[in-house]
Amino acid sequence: EKRNAKIDQEMVGRDGAAQVVRHAEYARRTFSIPYTFKVMPLPGDTFFNLKNPESGNFDNGVFMIGRQIRLLEELYGQYLDEYLAVQALLDSVPVKIDGVTYTITFGLPATHKNSTAQGWSTSTTDILASVRTAKRTITQDSGRRAARAFLNDATADYVRKNDLVTKMYASTTEGARMIAEGDLPNIAQLNWTVHEGRYTTSDGAALDTPFIADNYVLFTAEFPNAAMDWIEFQSGSFAIPNDAGTGFQTARGRASWARVSDSPTGLNVYLKRCRFPVVRGPESVFWYTNVA
Repeated sequence: EKRNAKIDQEMVGRDGAAQVVRHAEYARRTFSIPYTFKVMPLPGDTFFNLKNPESGNFDNGVFMIGRQIRLLEELYGQYLDEYLAVQALLDSVPVKIDGVTYTITFGLPATHKNSTAQGWSTSTTDILASVRTAKRTITQDSGRRAARAFLNDATADYVRKNDLVTKMYASTTEGARMIAEGDLPNIAQLNWTVHEGRYTTSDGAALDTPFIADNYVLFTAEFPNAAMDWIEFQSGSFAIPNDAGTGFQTARGRASWARVSDSPTGLNVYLKRCRFPVVRGPESVFWYTNVA
């Protein structure tokens, strides 16, 4: 079989009528994934605490090493995954490589980046009309059922205080409890997530910035399970020192290791990460940028 071979021929169906096989191309797509490399030094004093397992300082040393390793894992593991996933859904992931900032986009259709759903801050607005538009657009363009909505707490207040939502959901015991506690019930057959995560970039360009900005509402199809059909994280491979420190071995996705340092005496904890989101079905996302 030839790679990239095009098929265009007539085939006969069971009823004898000619069936057209449409043009189709088959090829393998490859891409490079940027990686992150971080090092965190631990002072030599920490290891003096480990010399005597019977002393109280021993537990302090173990705690300090464990805390620093967990911090690296959180900042460049789950926390960075979360940031990248939200930015991918917003169709804009900024990446700085060798001092140059690049913006990676994923091809969300212009009709899925709608900014006209305004008036949610007014309690009498029919916000469900905007929700229906988002759901229908996802279903019509992707063939998938809209299942989730993401917003921050300030924007969620518009929903909690909306007259129509209150009338429909606060009349039940469970709905009233959820709204009173700040949660959102299953409105319009969507799973609503109030996301209050925030981040600060290492260069100080973004300070205490919310993952999801005020007045933004993101709608998506159901997140896939192990099949990972419309969005996923791809992991790349890279070289790291082997355990003996005499050669190299291959790691994939994310890996950490440690080495003793001479000057100053201590331990350097390293983390290398090569992992990036891929949106295979950009039509499965819809968002409003200003619902106030």
